[in-house]
Amino acid sequence: MIKSVALTAPPNYEDAMKFTKDFARFLQRLGLTVFLERNVAERLNLQTLAIDLSELDDLDLLIVAGGDGSILYACNQLTNSSIPILAIDFSRKKVGFMTEIKPENAKDAIEQILTGNYTIELRDKITAKLNNKLYLPDALNEIVITSSKPLGVATPMLHLKVQIDNTIVADTYLDALIASTTTGSTAHSLSAGGPIITPSLNAFIIKCVNPLELPYRVPFVIPTSSKINVTIYEPTAQIVMDGRSFDKEIRPGDVLNIFKSENAVKFIRLEGITDFYERVFKKLTVSKIGEE
Repeated sequence: MIKSVALTAPPNYEDAMKFTKDFARFLQRLGLTVFLERNVAERLNLQTLAIDLSELDDLDLLIVAGGDGSILYACNQLTNSSIPILAIDFSRKKVGFMTEIKPENAKDAIEQILTGNYTIELRDKITAKLNNKLYLPDALNEIVITSSKPLGVATPMLHLKVQIDNTIVADTYLDALIASTTTGSTAHSLSAGGPIITPSLNAFIIKCVNPLELPYRVPFVIPTSSKINVTIYEPTAQIVMDGRSFDKEIRPGDVLNIFKSENAVKFIRLEGITDFYERVFKKLTVSKIGEE
């Protein structure tokens, strides 16, 4: 039973903010308890509804009005992974893969959800430990290891060793290494030449970006149960999770242990909505990338 709902949107995106304000009122008229993510509430001058996503615990539904970046932000702010997410498509570049509902269909979607006419789709998250001790935050899309030096002509390549289930699969110089979930297969990994993988598979992608040796350019698709260890030889490196930089510099000799998180993201899916393959086809071949 859905009784309480929180909403979030990019505070600097006028269309998404207007929708969020109007939709919050609509949900209140339905008798639901409604909250707004604090930045959104302050922008809309509705501070009485303000709440921090990191403090949400007893909540039935989170509605995100935005694109994939907004969804990543919300997922990484939530500490309670049991809260399901409904994504309303306000993707500015028209290539969001996680969004589910068009704004004009949002009211019908909520009415379906309130009658229980929906399913929950689980998406794996990926996480890591540094030197088998320090836990890193979860990521929905990917973990990237790259040089900690500023980008430029003199940026040095990384020397990494990658082991999967204790077998060395790469020992090379490269620009970066991407460890991606199936959700992230249509994000950074795809841009770097990785495969598209249906979210129903329990798999990770290990992709070397611009390695010196040709064989290492082929990505590995491995079970999420695999143990992934990455040793950094040189120089210092940084770790980026869903676009967020980890605040600790990675030094030569450090080892990153990458594995499936115990947490998963719950997305609400409705009957009759475009399936994954059709969504990929439309986003990659029909949409005009960069169109506002």
